[in-house]
Amino acid sequence: MALDESARRARSGPAGGNGARSTPIRLQPALRVRARTPRAFLERHRTGARFSALPEPVKDEALRRLGAWAAAEFGSLDTESSEPHEFELQVFRFEQEAGR
Repeated sequence: MALDESARRARSGPAGGNGARSTPIRLQPALRVRARTPRAFLERHRTGARFSALPEPVKDEALRRLGAWAAAEFGSLDTESSEPHEFELQVFRFEQEAGR
């Protein structure tokens, strides 16, 4: 579990005007890097929520144009690039100021 040291430092300040101070902690319990290709992106998005609502001829033309652009931009639809995926939590601990 990785901790972001800058987030561990207390960025203390009034919390809602009630005299409480908060100390945020950033936790990153999961991180993975996946290889992605333009071809896989196009295949995944064909059935995506927004694309699936389009009529087939519109969907086909949009994906054809996007595929042509991606091939020109990346050199091939099978060119791999790394895509990091992370799961992050921010935990806030509220502490009451002394005398309040």
